[in-house]
Amino acid sequence: SPAHRLHIQGNTNNLARVRVSNTAGGQASLDLNNSEGYFRTYTDNGEYRIYDQTDGVNRLCIDTSGNIGIGDDVPQDFLEVRGTSLGGITISNGAHNHAALSFARSSTATARIFTSEPAALHTSALHFQTSNASGGPNLVTAMTIDESQNVGIGTTAPTTELDVAGTA
Repeated sequence: SPAHRLHIQGNTNNLARVRVSNTAGGQASLDLNNSEGYFRTYTDNGEYRIYDQTDGVNRLCIDTSGNIGIGDDVPQDFLEVRGTSLGGITISNGAHNHAALSFARSSTATARIFTSEPAALHTSALHFQTSNASGGPNLVTAMTIDESQNVGIGTTAPTTELDVAGTA
């Protein structure tokens, strides 16, 4: 039995769909509105957008080449994030104590930037890793910036402002 005023249920693949069409070639949209806000999800000119009707701005755009813009109507790359003040992307795990950005080639990470929380809350170290090409994606920490802003090259535990391990 229906659980909502509009309830669509299918019993085989592809039979529980909703289609909103505009045969004139204009916007096809679905509006979501409650007392806390009003959003419109729509397609127009081959692009998909989520529009914040309450604040009068596009929040998300996927253009015809697949580029995604968050806070940007005309993304210039695969993913572009634009904010009105700081802008940015937060990467975190569930406990908010570790985060990583990996760069992959041939489906495995060949470089990585990651953070660790070495001691007190709200401190972090930033680590830069590269692959040493020893027969696989063996990532080695090349540089670390610790919570005291000491920079270590070739060491993960710098003890001075610039700590370089190894020989020239």
